Amino acid sequence: MSRLVAHPRSAVVAVTLGCNSRCKTCDIWMIQPENELKPEDYRRLPRSLKNINVSGGEPFLREDLPDIVRVMREVTDNPRIVISTNAILPKRTEQIMRQIPNAAVRVSIDGIGEAHDHTRGVPGNYERCLETLKRLRAIGVTDLGLSATASSYNPGEVPRVQQLALDLGIEFVVGVAHSSPTYFGDQVNAAPDRQQAARELMTIRDRELKSWRPKEWVRAWFTDGLIDQLEGVERRMPCYAIESHFYLDPHGNVFPCNARGDQMGNLLTETYDEIVARNGALLADVRQCNDCWMSCTVSPGLRQRPWTPLAWVLRAKLGRAPERLPLRSRPHPTPLGTGQGTIPIYLDEGGKKRYAKFKPPVAEGQAR
Repeated sequence: MSRLVAHPRSAVVAVTLGCNSRCKTCDIWMIQPENELKPEDYRRLPRSLKNINVSGGEPFLREDLPDIVRVMREVTDNPRIVISTNAILPKRTEQIMRQIPNAAVRVSIDGIGEAHDHTRGVPGNYERCLETLKRLRAIGVTDLGLSATASSYNPGEVPRVQQLALDLGIEFVVGVAHSSPTYFGDQVNAAPDRQQAARELMTIRDRELKSWRPKEWVRAWFTDGLIDQLEGVERRMPCYAIESHFYLDPHGNVFPCNARGDQMGNLLTETYDEIVARNGALLADVRQCNDCWMSCTVSPGLRQRPWTPLAWVLRAKLGRAPERLPLRSRPHPTPLGTGQGTIPIYLDEGGKKRYAKFKPPVAEGQAR
């Protein structure tokens, strides 16, 4: 039997589980960060990586983030670095980004004004997001974007966030609230009303189709796929996790993605090739997975198979995309749950389950 070898080009790398937000659609903020990888540990990353999403928690809580990114760039061949942030710390974010040239930043905004503050659980968060964007532009960060999550907590808001991105002239991507045993926790209550969310997603999709940028047409295909997820139908493209992408937690644990709970191994004790070779059976299961439709799990496979949306885009541009309403009368797909309330689970170095520990919030200028 031949040895399974993978050359992933993308990864979501959570550099911390510490977070100063209080999102209603995510439980990571309840976890007390501990035993996080040091910058030099990231030399264990596969050299094949071309796209690294530096995530958390809140990555800007790590003072050594510039060193982490430096090591990532040294061990790989000029990867695109995208840092996801809640943008609660404008000054700190600016100071750290001055030390990380040529990196992209994606700011999470789930509504306009108080609607965002309500969903994120931090008063004044929206204004800090705008300040962060202003500061980053002032220091020359050009690859900026917004990401929004449709949930039961922000009905009607995600098209408004898209319009904000259009007004600012920056990128935009949308998602729907997910559950995950290793990342978001059990978010069944965060699932949006399907009819409401479908209408909002169609508004976003149709704006994307009207763009002159082919990249936006592909995003329209992705947005339309979110409506598939609301309907509970199969993904329009197989998942290529493990082969094309993976999720790395702050302790070095490797997962196929940040939506599944299959811990494959740990980069501190094995190479990625060794981990993959032991998980060949999981690869077939992942290909059939229908647990998510997120940009971080769809884009990697799409980069390797860019022709996939072509037929849909041609139909949509020559005619119109399907109205999709009313949604099919079927039970709402049940998101993945942790089985332990709303607290995420992860495995420690000994393979034992660890549960979240509550910690107080971190404010601007306060040490973590």
